[in-house]
Amino acid sequence: AYTAKELFDYVLRYKNYILKGGVTFSGGEPFLQAEFCRSVAEMLREQGIDTAAETNGHITDKQFISALDLLIVDIKNQSEIDERVTNFLNECGSLNKKVIITNVIIKGINDSAEKLLQLKRLTEGFDNIQKIKFLPFKKLCLSKYKQLNIDFPYKDKQDVTSQYIEKIEKLYYSL
Repeated sequence: AYTAKELFDYVLRYKNYILKGGVTFSGGEPFLQAEFCRSVAEMLREQGIDTAAETNGHITDKQFISALDLLIVDIKNQSEIDERVTNFLNECGSLNKKVIITNVIIKGINDSAEKLLQLKRLTEGFDNIQKIKFLPFKKLCLSKYKQLNIDFPYKDKQDVTSQYIEKIEKLYYSL
């Protein structure tokens, strides 16, 4: 456990190694600790260090968003896209914050033209969205689920190859 100042001091020790990029808040969900993360981000900004947060876009905290340079929003479009994500993207747009959208592709779950069209409709009209990144599903977490004795809902799904991602990108941009 760290205070915001202790974490800032720890990161600052590595400032000379941060030549490109900056610090990304991720983990579980950084917006669950928005006040803490915002405090750290503001201190880092004063030192010229860029900050980003990787989020599911379900929690909109205007002050935390304002303190960041970039937001990486992982869209889970296995079912209908959550309205909270739309609200989050609207707030990012109103603050003119750069956004990268990521979407993990799982064969048979969210790789259909219909699901990709949902994603396209969600992101249309946002000038601040820098890019859409499709990521291949991998079962890297399977051992964690086994250790925790939790059934992994996608255990029967195949890992996705980079070639399949290329196919998905072509389909997405043809819609």
